[in-house]
Amino acid sequence: MKHPIPYPKKMTCTGKTVPATFLAEPFDALFAPAYRVFSQYAHQAFGNIVDSGALTLVLDETLGDGYRLSVGEKTVLSAANNTGMNYAFATLLQLVEVVDGNAVF
Repeated sequence: MKHPIPYPKKMTCTGKTVPATFLAEPFDALFAPAYRVFSQYAHQAFGNIVDSGALTLVLDETLGDGYRLSVGEKTVLSAANNTGMNYAFATLLQLVEVVDGNAVF
């Protein structure tokens, strides 16, 4: 079981894995700085991974500096600002594993 830092208020693990993706669907320009940093770290850590899907970045003004992260059929990251999205990306990177040469969450 993964133990991201800081540990989320709520985390549910199903024991299943899904292919990791580091590309994002079109998103609010507010998140561009966080996405740029995330992309650089992901590339440095995992190289050129063939993405099988896309991250969905959602602006949710109710979250303050927090975030919501859902990994499943789709990987959705929600935040109210760039700080929250940075936290979401940091957690997402901590959840990535390489299994048989493939990055998975």
